[in-house]
Amino acid sequence: MNVQEMIQGKILDTMAQVIDSVNARIILETIGYPRAQQNITNYDINRLSFWMNVCQSIENGQFSFGNDLQILFDVVIERYPTNPVFSAFQEPPPVPPPDPEPSRPIENDSSENRRVNGGFSYILVQGLTNVTQIIDTAQNIAQDLGQPRDSVGLAFSNPEGVLLSLQNWTTVQASQLSNLMTRNLRNNNNSTSTQCSVSNTEFRDFLISRLFVEGPDQARFEINDVRASTMTGEIAQGIIATQYDDKVFGKDSSGRNRQAVIDKISEDGSTQRLDPEKTLHDNKIQDGDTLGVSPESTAGSIHPQIREEALARVRSQVVNFKNSHSNFKVQANTPNKPTEYLFQFIAKSFAPPSVPGTQPQKNTMEHKVFLVLPPEFPMKAPQAYWQTPIFHPNVSPKTGKVCLGELEDNYKPGLNFGDLCQLLIDIAKYKNYVVSEGYNMDAQEWADTDDGQNAIKSIGGVTILQKIKNIVTPSTRKFQIKRV
Repeated sequence: MNVQEMIQGKILDTMAQVIDSVNARIILETIGYPRAQQNITNYDINRLSFWMNVCQSIENGQFSFGNDLQILFDVVIERYPTNPVFSAFQEPPPVPPPDPEPSRPIENDSSENRRVNGGFSYILVQGLTNVTQIIDTAQNIAQDLGQPRDSVGLAFSNPEGVLLSLQNWTTVQASQLSNLMTRNLRNNNNSTSTQCSVSNTEFRDFLISRLFVEGPDQARFEINDVRASTMTGEIAQGIIATQYDDKVFGKDSSGRNRQAVIDKISEDGSTQRLDPEKTLHDNKIQDGDTLGVSPESTAGSIHPQIREEALARVRSQVVNFKNSHSNFKVQANTPNKPTEYLFQFIAKSFAPPSVPGTQPQKNTMEHKVFLVLPPEFPMKAPQAYWQTPIFHPNVSPKTGKVCLGELEDNYKPGLNFGDLCQLLIDIAKYKNYVVSEGYNMDAQEWADTDDGQNAIKSIGGVTILQKIKNIVTPSTRKFQIKRV
């Protein structure tokens, strides 16, 4: 793998978006990148430039571990196994040849001497969070034991512990390393609380760095650094226990508290009911997915008072936004608690090209957007449809539907619908767009070109480089729920 392939595959862009400074240091330490050249101090100033320099220095053959960027990518995919961009370029594991029939009985083939889990064992380190020190200690001891340094890698780390993966180590060898590490780390840190233990498991646990959860009132929450081994039902229980009371979930026909269910919400708005007794990993939950927590019975489960209060809240927030923006006009289907809105505003944007394949038409135009609050609102998200022609990656050229995945990630629907009004204006002005997904492939490809970026900049929109610079590093505290 080379720099050109990483650029074309958007691997570099994705690395700049998802890798924070802590993980950047861990990745560089794992591949043996010299510390004197890491320069992590100013990492967040320009992440894309940082990773470009790292890749170019590796490809130029400046280091002893070689010039193939595959070594860097292998560590990145190990840190972010659920990222769809990285996973698309991950090479499938080779199919091992069948074991030959032994010509004679194998001696000393006890379970503790066999390699486990396809060649992997694990060591869990608790009581110490200095990942760099732990990896250095493990690799130094491994070398003393006659094992390759790169046979010891980082599986994951969080405040509860650090998990090291050992490739092609027997259980006996792993136990020996674990004992030596415990003694070394305790001596060097003057601590008796540090403990290393061998862990053999078929499932290699990892952290899902960010999950979104929507409550029954459409409030949106973010959970950071949750283990993939977490039971899915625990997510629902955590949201209910900390964010809601009995009024929201209510009681069923027999007077008992209504149970909660949890769904995976896809980008097209469809839902998939999840088994609460399965782990997030078993339910195939990935980084950045959105889950929905709601009462068990959908029919009649929304308390009429909850819906009326939500509709009144939306009306008030929309009216407040209109009153503070003279060029923003609003029509509604009813005067008191509307369920349909038509927004009108003027903004610089791009109309579809007159001839397919040519440049879109840049002008100042009047936009009309139709907003619908479905019967299940506030449990179900609103839907927005552009009524006037617009050339935008995240607006369907046929139906005008606005990509809900982008809406949900960048708009906080549980907080203020005035923010949604502003978001629609920002979409028109290209201050809010995503080129990696959406409803208009032609607009996606155009926006990702130099001509597209220059045109977007000319109307005051935000370029991709500016978006990368404005990324906020997510919290690293484990399982802390915050309303977003």
